[in-house]
Amino acid sequence: MSEGMDTIMASLRPANDAAPSPEAGAGTPGNVAELMSLVGATLLDAMFGNLAPSYLAGISGEVLYANAAYQRLAAESGQTLLPSHRRAVQRALDRREPFMLHETLGRDDKARIYTSRHFPIFGPDGRVAAVGASFNDATGESEARASARLERQRLNDVIRSTSDWVWETDDRGRIAFVSERITEALGIPPQLLHGRFLADVGQFLPTGARPGTSANVLQLFRPFRDVPFEIEDRRGGSRRFHLSGVPVYDDAGRYFGFRGTATDVTERHAAEDRARQSRRELEGVLEELTAKNLQLDVALRRATAATNAKREFLATMSHELRTPLNAIIGFSEMMQLGTLGPLPRPYQGYVNDMLTAGRHLLALINDILDVARIEGEAMRIEIESVPLSQLIADARAIMETRAADKHIDIAAVGYDGDLVIDADKTRALQVIINLLGNAVKFTQSGGRVGIDVGSRDARFATVTVWDNGPGIPPDKREVIFEKFQQVHETILSRREAGIGLGLTLSRQLARLMGGDLTLDHSDGQGSRFTATFPLALQPKL
Repeated sequence: MSEGMDTIMASLRPANDAAPSPEAGAGTPGNVAELMSLVGATLLDAMFGNLAPSYLAGISGEVLYANAAYQRLAAESGQTLLPSHRRAVQRALDRREPFMLHETLGRDDKARIYTSRHFPIFGPDGRVAAVGASFNDATGESEARASARLERQRLNDVIRSTSDWVWETDDRGRIAFVSERITEALGIPPQLLHGRFLADVGQFLPTGARPGTSANVLQLFRPFRDVPFEIEDRRGGSRRFHLSGVPVYDDAGRYFGFRGTATDVTERHAAEDRARQSRRELEGVLEELTAKNLQLDVALRRATAATNAKREFLATMSHELRTPLNAIIGFSEMMQLGTLGPLPRPYQGYVNDMLTAGRHLLALINDILDVARIEGEAMRIEIESVPLSQLIADARAIMETRAADKHIDIAAVGYDGDLVIDADKTRALQVIINLLGNAVKFTQSGGRVGIDVGSRDARFATVTVWDNGPGIPPDKREVIFEKFQQVHETILSRREAGIGLGLTLSRQLARLMGGDLTLDHSDGQGSRFTATFPLALQPKL
């Protein structure tokens, strides 16, 4: 309802009574009747009919007048006066003073938001004669405020997602506004920062690209981005931010200050420092590895040269040693057989010793050459299917004389099964002979040596050579497979001949053929060496 209605209603108040007495009660309906007769419904309609909703109610709550807009609102609820306005009438009667209401009237899509003023109307006697109300349609204003809140919330969300706090300065560089999230860094409310310079809050740090420009970015009056800015936090530590800002000018071009954002990069900066430190450490390690690789390359070239020299030496010496040695063995055999005539009895023993020594020396030279060939990857292995029974029988035949000379029982050396292996026949026989030779060599007179044959995982045949000799000390059970190693500590303490190549050569040969050689048991009452050979897929007997 407009101010005109207030003026008309005020005509009920006596001219000499500026304000009604608080003790005055409600007026009589006659006063209202006088008003209605004075102005008439037609005049009220002419004045208020096209305005926002308005009504005039008696002290009993009856509607004395309602314009068309209010009548439409009331008609939707089937009443002449809305329930909330009945309560407003009573409130105006009780308080005897105007008050404001903010409410939504109407239904569904026709609902509108109104701000209404409800006020008592006093008669000439100072009593409340009626209650009037005028409504102002605030729908547009309310929607605008809601839209502004939404936009402000949207802006705040964007700011929070892209930065940590927002700042503004005046034309002198003093802080005019800073968002509340700066409290997380400083521990004080942003209001206490107003009027202070940014340099009082923290310090700009020099940048590597343009040293010296970060400290005076505000004096350049140009936009800047990601300038490092360090602040001491409430715990006494420091936090690093990237500040970005733009100068602000009005329509006339007058400079107002700067406006910008700050992003916390403390953790990222610390991570970059750690990454740089790790990179420096890795570069140091890489330099050390490079130097060691160079040293290893030099050592490898030297070792390769030494290996080649050794192989060439052995290849040369094999001919130079074996040729005269074969001649010595050949002539010794002729002398032993008496091909050129009988020898005097005293010389027969010398010939036998010379023949034995020559054959032993030839065996040693052959072992050394075999090891050299294997290390130089020049050993040729020709795989074929070989019955184990044949290999073991041949090895026993070769060892019978030596075992008999030492009174060693080799009755358990034998195998009549049908296992067939894929191996180089000569090299497999050499492995078994070496194992039997070691067992006979290191078993005391009267001892026993035997062979057990089995299979493992349906893929390998096992040939175990055992004896009841003194066994091998625990600390020597891996050493004995190394070159030139024997159980005895020094050459002066050895009781048996040999240079310690038999087991080394046997293991290398077994592995070349796809098997292996291991010491399974040695407890002081004998030893068990097991050689494994791949089983043939189809036995060939």
